[in-house]
Amino acid sequence: MKRINYLLIISYFTLMFISCQEEKHAPFEKSTWVPDPVSNVVVENLNGAAKITYDVTMHPELMYVTAEFETQGKKRNAKATYFNNSLLVEGFGDTEPHEVKLYAVSRSEVFSEPVVVTIKPLTPPATLAFQSIDIIDDFGGAWATYNNPAKADLGITIMHKDNAGAWIIDEVLYTEKELGGVAARGLESKPTVFGVFVQDRWGNYTDTLVKTLTPLYEKLIPKPFRALVLPTDNTTSYNANNKIEKLWDGIVGSQNIYYTAVNSGIPTWFTFDLGVTTQLSRFLYQQRNDAAIVRWSQGNPRFFEIWGSATTPNPDGSWAGWTKLMDVESVKPSGLPVGENSDEDLALMYKGEDFNFPKGTPKVRYIRIKVNETWNKTTFMHIGELTFWGQ
Repeated sequence: MKRINYLLIISYFTLMFISCQEEKHAPFEKSTWVPDPVSNVVVENLNGAAKITYDVTMHPELMYVTAEFETQGKKRNAKATYFNNSLLVEGFGDTEPHEVKLYAVSRSEVFSEPVVVTIKPLTPPATLAFQSIDIIDDFGGAWATYNNPAKADLGITIMHKDNAGAWIIDEVLYTEKELGGVAARGLESKPTVFGVFVQDRWGNYTDTLVKTLTPLYEKLIPKPFRALVLPTDNTTSYNANNKIEKLWDGIVGSQNIYYTAVNSGIPTWFTFDLGVTTQLSRFLYQQRNDAAIVRWSQGNPRFFEIWGSATTPNPDGSWAGWTKLMDVESVKPSGLPVGENSDEDLALMYKGEDFNFPKGTPKVRYIRIKVNETWNKTTFMHIGELTFWGQ
């Protein structure tokens, strides 16, 4: 008998819970009150969007204002709560007139009569960026630069045609940066057709800029390199598994990092032998990324210098005979403070930062890297991997 009573009690509360769950998203009492339409509507056309300002008649039952419109044949809407007097309609991929219907809506989801306005968006952000694109030949491929004055969330695609004439996508860069570039790499030094187009997060695509270029010749400098131990170099390591040889072991993302001892000092420098004499074209810097706390942080170098020498370095460890090849700054796309990273930041971190050596860089065999500052201004530094290309 007790068992039956317990089951009845449980069933009762279960039904009560389900009933409450079903009703919690709906008004307790359905009101038939109809909101007044919005008034005094003003349209401010923006790039690919429009800001619509209006007045509402305040009432305890008024909940929000909604705008209904179409882009690319799809119905969309934008909402603003009753205490706001404006809303933003966006996602337009052209500058044609578009009709927008505005409704005031009650707590019982009763709609007012519509107020119809016409907007005429300014040039969409994707088009603005596309108009600025330039493609030039680069080492192993091509380099496309862009200007995104609206700092919109865009995808920039660079591609090339293969021997059969089919388009091959080299890279898609998702970015909100105002200025930047995207590269196609790993191609032979022969005339190649390249293309670049821009898309936004609503699925609007630009035309494709097409250009025939001949990639500059380059060759991957084979690994492994060889460590050199010179006086004044930092030869410390955090532990036995974090020595300089980890810079060229081909493994990134684990504890396979070059990691100097804590408090060993910054600025600091180290030296290694490429094994061949070459005119360097570019290098790839991959930071330590095995834990969230170190990404664009901790001892990852932010400002550093690359020096080179074609002849055996001075055994006294001085800088005599060395030539500065370039100053390097590691740049986080979002510009967010240390400890905060966007998706774009993380994508670049995993891919690595590509740096071109200046034109006219002399031939070298020996490399010396001087780290001037890390992302967290530490007294130690760590690097995941370094890769070099040359002629």
